[in-house]
Amino acid sequence: MYSLDQRCIAVELYIKYDLQVNPVVKELGYPSKRILYKWYKKYLERGGHPKIHTKNSPYSYEKKNIAVDYYMNQEISITTIFKLTEPIVKLANEELKRIQSLYEAYITYAITLNEYVLQLKTVQKKLFRPIMSDLQNFYHGSSIYDGYYDKSNMFCVNVLTFVDEQVLYAKDRNKPNLLEWNYDKWMKICSTDYAKYHSEKCKIKH
Repeated sequence: MYSLDQRCIAVELYIKYDLQVNPVVKELGYPSKRILYKWYKKYLERGGHPKIHTKNSPYSYEKKNIAVDYYMNQEISITTIFKLTEPIVKLANEELKRIQSLYEAYITYAITLNEYVLQLKTVQKKLFRPIMSDLQNFYHGSSIYDGYYDKSNMFCVNVLTFVDEQVLYAKDRNKPNLLEWNYDKWMKICSTDYAKYHSEKCKIKH
């Protein structure tokens, strides 16, 4: 999904920002906390060593690694995971229904293509931070609940991708059929993803 160059840039920034994830994601727009941690661990396993140190840091490089390792391997309670995840999943599902209503309004000529795109861009702004920042950053590894987190995360990210692609295809006015094809494709994907998420959630609750 990410090239070697993208991974290297992310790890270098992670080191530059004193092993803080949020500044990296804010600057690059990727990756999730878990993915960045895995890249960083591989970097260390292959003999890498930070080229950039934070000046006047009260903690040694070794102590930072111990702290990060401890933090990343703590278990998160399912109550906490649900509390942080469910509102975002609910938001993504509500916006998915909104996309559906907007598209139906567009194909029945209730709104123009330009109005459709403007409304989609509103959805983009509403979803981006909760999904690409909040949802990606709070979870830092718990093998017991990985399935639930991965399924909920996939659903949310794909809803945002759906919106992004609809905006992109709407700009190609010479190929209007592509917009319909793209809409049908992502509606099926998101519906399937939501079913998988809901199934995983039910397993945990029972």
